Amino acid sequence: MKWQAAIKVDKKQIHLGTVESQEEAAHLYDRAAFMCGREPNFELQEEEKMELCKLKWEDFLVMTRQAINSKKQKRKHSSEGKDTKLELSKHSDNKQGKYMGSGKEEASDGGLDSPSSSSSSSSSHAWKSRIIIPTLLAGVAGAGTGLISKHRKTLGLANVCSSYAANFAIITGCYCGAREFVAATRDTGPDDIWNSPLAGFGTGALLGRLQGGQLGAIRYSLAFAVVGTAADFTFLKLKDALRDHAKTIYQDIENSKKSGTWLKLPQWFPIQVLDEEALAAKRAQEEQFLQQRARIRSLKKEEES
Repeated sequence: MKWQAAIKVDKKQIHLGTVESQEEAAHLYDRAAFMCGREPNFELQEEEKMELCKLKWEDFLVMTRQAINSKKQKRKHSSEGKDTKLELSKHSDNKQGKYMGSGKEEASDGGLDSPSSSSSSSSSHAWKSRIIIPTLLAGVAGAGTGLISKHRKTLGLANVCSSYAANFAIITGCYCGAREFVAATRDTGPDDIWNSPLAGFGTGALLGRLQGGQLGAIRYSLAFAVVGTAADFTFLKLKDALRDHAKTIYQDIENSKKSGTWLKLPQWFPIQVLDEEALAAKRAQEEQFLQQRARIRSLKKEEES
């Protein structure tokens, strides 16, 4: 949208020029009004007033129209440069499309597959962590159980700890792997509690069959299903509680930082960080204590004398 700047002088409408914005048209009118001795709508700067005072009316009109024409030419050249750049970019894109051919389609297919590949890599990392971390923790727990086992004196501490750690790790690894397999088969998330009894039943039946036959398979399947479901249910509940507790701790820390009590130590701590008022009170208390001791000494000396 273009704006025309004009001013009426001696009952004649004088056209100043056509500009791109309303602000430019208003500024041109204010300059022309100042040249005609009128009050402009908006106050001009002092430097601009000094320059206008040196010009005549005809020179002002010529200079104003030349400035508007030069701005138009600059805009025209800039728009032509943008058009040539766009044409060159389109031409180069067409060339690349001709030379690349089917390779471009393969690249686009790869670009479409990239989100799925990233999501699959993240999901694979997640299920690996859900198997490996519990297995390692179970191995550590098994080694700790071997330390307090009653067979450590007869069989040796190292043998008992290693056997307990291996058994705990094997059982936990098989159970977690079966749980992930059940979750993938049922197409449910890792937080579905029904995956746990199914995984425990299958793992217990397999390991119990290898360890104690059919009776062992029944016994172990029931035990694994109950223990695994209870452990997963407890972990899910504790995870939510720990998340809420961590949020509250973080909020308390942030509030204490804002209030300036971040490094406040408990009252029973032997080392305290005191402010000026606390230091003054402590000094007054020490002085009072020293004065009391001096009075007691003076009283003892008087009694002895």
